[in-house]
Amino acid sequence: MIMKKIPFIAIVSVVLMLLAGIVTFSNQREVMATVNRIEKIENVTSSEGNTTTKVYYLLFTSGGTMRISINGFLSHPELLGRIKVDSTYTFRTMGLELPFAGFYPNVVSVK
Repeated sequence: MIMKKIPFIAIVSVVLMLLAGIVTFSNQREVMATVNRIEKIENVTSSEGNTTTKVYYLLFTSGGTMRISINGFLSHPELLGRIKVDSTYTFRTMGLELPFAGFYPNVVSVK
């Protein structure tokens, strides 16, 4: 019985990894936008005595909402010191925008 579930679990795992890759690395674009607000987001989760905090920043701009990660593969914390509210920049972003799921394009460079 367990041997029959292993191929199913493997297929589901591969599909989920592909979807995560598509959401993260697709839709590369450049957007010229004015920054209206920068908000620090702290998500704290706790499970079985382990507490994890994920911190990132959301940029609310005239071109939509974008995310700056401060850790992980697409992290660019150095960009935070260069971005000022009420200023216009050209953002290069990567990733899909699915606000209902909490996904926003990641900022990878600023000009």
